[in-house]
Amino acid sequence: MDEDSNSQFFLETDEQGNWFLTIPMPISGIGADVIHKLTETDKLECHYFGKDYITKQIKQMQASPKQFKIVSWR
Repeated sequence: MDEDSNSQFFLETDEQGNWFLTIPMPISGIGADVIHKLTETDKLECHYFGKDYITKQIKQMQASPKQFKIVSWR
């Protein structure tokens, strides 16, 4: 698990090689993790653009969290 302490995100992989970008954020007053499963195109963009891609994706996740998987942790 990679974590960026300034942006508060986690980039994880599972046993099948899937990548997940996770950001903790409050949703309706409840702390939650918003999770985006990266596609093959997302992975390529992540490699090519690096932090800029991650920043862009985090902004999209924060703007419309319900378009992504939400896991409550409280």
